[in-house]
Amino acid sequence: MQEIAWLLWGACAAGHAGLAGAEELAARLFAVIERDYAEPGTSLPRHSSRSYRSGVVSFGEVVYYLRALHE
Repeated sequence: MQEIAWLLWGACAAGHAGLAGAEELAARLFAVIERDYAEPGTSLPRHSSRSYRSGVVSFGEVVYYLRALHE
């Protein structure tokens, strides 16, 4: 999750800089986060899409996820 949030943050920054294709990439990354990682009731991220690790939360994944959403 943390790595995908970094990618989304970077794609957003690239879009703000005017790089072609960045907006589409950001939309695709956000769709992956929504589909595989966001908890339906709260929209907060799960650590992993695997069921045995989905309840684990780390500071980095939450912070970078929220920062990416901010961007």
